[in-house]
Amino acid sequence: VFAGTARLLPLDSNGLRVLNRIGLISADKNYSRMYRRAQEVLAPSLPTGQNALIAAHQLLRRHGQELCKTNVPACHLCPVRPSCAYVT
Repeated sequence: VFAGTARLLPLDSNGLRVLNRIGLISADKNYSRMYRRAQEVLAPSLPTGQNALIAAHQLLRRHGQELCKTNVPACHLCPVRPSCAYVT
């Protein structure tokens, strides 16, 4: 997507964790399977523009790094807390 040749949302472990915790995908020990499932779930609602896909990737990544951390997530600061399935 960064090169402008793909229409998929690039996801890292941070983005997958966020999608799992808000209930869009289920956790899976198999990273590849979880990644494919996320792509399937997100595909119908993805924006078509390269800049929008990059922005979505960056927002999910940053949210996972700063608020929705693996250990000790900052749920009390999270803007999606009211609709989050994970809330601590």
